[in-house]
Amino acid sequence: MTLHVPQHFGEPHHQVLEVLCARALESGDVEAAYRLSDRRCRIRPLPDAHCYVLRAEALHRMGERAAAVADLAMALEIAPDDIAANRRLLNWGKARQRIAAARTLISVEHDMRIVRQAIAVLRKAGQTAFSGVRVHEGSIEGWAAWQGAGLIRIAIAGETDRVETRLDADPRHPLSAELGNAVGFHLPRPPAQAAQFVSVTRDRDVLVSLRTTHPAGQGVQKSPATRAPVDVVPQVTVIVPVYADYHATRACLESLLDQIEGSARYTAVVVNDASPDPHIRDLLDGLDGRRNLAILTNAQNLGFVGAINRGLDAVLSGDVVLLNADTIVPAGFIERLSAAARSAPDIGTVTPLSNNGEFTSFPVPNRSNAAGDAATVAQLDDIAARVNTGGIVDIPNGIGFCLYVTRACLDAVGALSESYHRGYLEDVDFCLRARQHGFRNVCATSVYVGHAGSRSFRAQKRSLVVRNLAVIEQRFPTYRTECADFVLADPLKAARRAIELCLPSAHRHGTLLVSAGGVAAEVARERAGQLLADALPAVFILELRRGPEGAIAELRDAADGIPQSLAFRLPSEMEGMRQFLQGAELARIEFLDLAAIPRDVIDLLLELAIPYDLFMTHDGLASTVTNGKREAAQRDHAAPERLFLRNVVARAYRVLAPDAQAAAVASTLALRRTVTRLDTATVSMPHLASSHAPAARLGLVPIRGGAQEHRFMHGVIAGLRRAMPGLDIIVAGSTLDDHELFRTGAFVTGPIDADEFADVFRRHRLERVFCCLLRPLFGHPVVSATTAAALPVAYIDWSRGECAVRAGDLPLDSQQLITTGVVEQLVPWLQGAQSA
Repeated sequence: MTLHVPQHFGEPHHQVLEVLCARALESGDVEAAYRLSDRRCRIRPLPDAHCYVLRAEALHRMGERAAAVADLAMALEIAPDDIAANRRLLNWGKARQRIAAARTLISVEHDMRIVRQAIAVLRKAGQTAFSGVRVHEGSIEGWAAWQGAGLIRIAIAGETDRVETRLDADPRHPLSAELGNAVGFHLPRPPAQAAQFVSVTRDRDVLVSLRTTHPAGQGVQKSPATRAPVDVVPQVTVIVPVYADYHATRACLESLLDQIEGSARYTAVVVNDASPDPHIRDLLDGLDGRRNLAILTNAQNLGFVGAINRGLDAVLSGDVVLLNADTIVPAGFIERLSAAARSAPDIGTVTPLSNNGEFTSFPVPNRSNAAGDAATVAQLDDIAARVNTGGIVDIPNGIGFCLYVTRACLDAVGALSESYHRGYLEDVDFCLRARQHGFRNVCATSVYVGHAGSRSFRAQKRSLVVRNLAVIEQRFPTYRTECADFVLADPLKAARRAIELCLPSAHRHGTLLVSAGGVAAEVARERAGQLLADALPAVFILELRRGPEGAIAELRDAADGIPQSLAFRLPSEMEGMRQFLQGAELARIEFLDLAAIPRDVIDLLLELAIPYDLFMTHDGLASTVTNGKREAAQRDHAAPERLFLRNVVARAYRVLAPDAQAAAVASTLALRRTVTRLDTATVSMPHLASSHAPAARLGLVPIRGGAQEHRFMHGVIAGLRRAMPGLDIIVAGSTLDDHELFRTGAFVTGPIDADEFADVFRRHRLERVFCCLLRPLFGHPVVSATTAAALPVAYIDWSRGECAVRAGDLPLDSQQLITTGVVEQLVPWLQGAQSA
């Protein structure tokens, strides 16, 4: 059966997919709905929450409840208040998920039928009173429902005023029948110049407590001040908002107070944001009265922005440092950040390097790395101070975990905006406004600050970022593009590299995987994962590639440790690479693409006198070093290289073969090397679906994604469509031109991770699979996942008949890869008339 899905979707492609999916769901065509929604979730632009809801709906109707709930979780990470996702999770989720969905729906749902369902879930969990509140620009409306006696109090509190309203139960309210008491309300919202707090209480029970955003959205603007001359050393105040995480807060304040105590220029303002932790309150009480330290205590929780802005209001002059309470600061950090700020009159903000600093993260940028202890922070900072002295790199925006702000910038820009949901991107907004005033945001690459990060909101981080990013993009439409360009250019890489060169990996006796890039690099990453799973001390990947100015050797720790940013230009930096590798004290080396690796690199690695193995990634090594028919008569320039590689092979400890086909190809080396199979000899063969009945649905799996593969697949699809017009063809993966293959009559899923193939094959209800690998490639995760599928598989047999074949599979002759010939072999197999 061929699903009636258009061959060409038109543009914009992603929007057409969504529309067609909704139509398919409405008409009951669940398989088409899954295909369309699944592709939408795999392609760019990045899917919104409703895309995952569409796929969840299709999966649920297909009986894939767990996968459907996982998609709803993805949707709620993007948009936690998404009504469609929460409605479904209320019905499909486990108990904790249903409770979370019910709590969200209580506050955002308008349909009283759904509200009743949510209340029923929460009542089962023991809750007896409920309220939903919606805040508008000039009013606050909602409802409250409860069991037993009591009045409802609704309070709206600003910085200096508080309005409270008391409400009795309304027996006519629709929720009265369920709970006995309910009331609706619509109250005017007092005008305000700052955020307000809204609470709904019954007796001592708080039903709702929320903080509204600043109506104006940009904070209070201060009059500009003249920038101090760059040679004037300013007063600097460090502002630290404190709320939770006692141990991190204590470590932060201890490291900070060591810096400022007794200083004539540095002070600190700690803002206790109504912390509920008695240990934190005791800690701050013990610090009260210390020199150069002021402690402000909020009567109610203002959130990060409110606490920072209160601190800013208390600092009338001098520069400031906004510092998170989960940071560890090194000695002299204020002085060095200040020096960076004074290095040019147009610098407005300065951010240090950090383990968790978005753009400024080290060693892996734009992600959270391990924080380490105070000693680690001090070590990294010391190296950064030595190798990156005076280093200044412009960045799109500063990062608020440790943000130095000059007085001129602060006076021009004003306070942090209160129009964002708590905790994320207010610092971005501030820095982008600073740029509008002519100030630069820079990273001081000579300073390193430790940052635990994400402890305040933890799992909510992604949804908060996504939600606030929408506000940022409305105000600064080019911001996301600029960030993407910055990440691609990575101007901080040189600074990270300088630190890594002075800080060899803490791991010793690791394994080095060497590849020449391309698909061999993908095999190297897969191999690294296997070795790490075997609890090796460390695995490093050395990837050789061609850059615009010649060969480059990139070295990184496969477990995301140090190094991550090392790149050596060859041959000029060969000695630096040698010294670093010697310092790493490697235990083993595996060459994954020996024939493609430059000879001088091989020589360097052999001089390390480390045992090495040869990993059989493809047949390049065999074809290079094996005696050819004409070699005796042909004494050309390639002979010395062939002899060199033979000698390297001869000295290898082992030849590693990831599977049977690789072992068969490796055996052709005929150089008396031990060939070691890495896959278990007793691998259990999966049960195959019957290959004797005609197949209605075929999956094609692209591997390399290049032009040759694309032309081959195009020809195979066209030939199969002519021979078997009713055959439904699914391309499981992404190709050079998905749209062209759509026009041939196939459906293309989009990118698939190796661990997803079994699920994708099942959900697309494939009956046969063809692995479209036109040149030998062993150990690649997609090849392995495809050939091990619990379906009859057609594949190119690179062993030339040397390997056993599963019943139902179709090995194709590697010497006859013309598309017409391949189609002629596939058709009988698909019709059930041929099975190996």
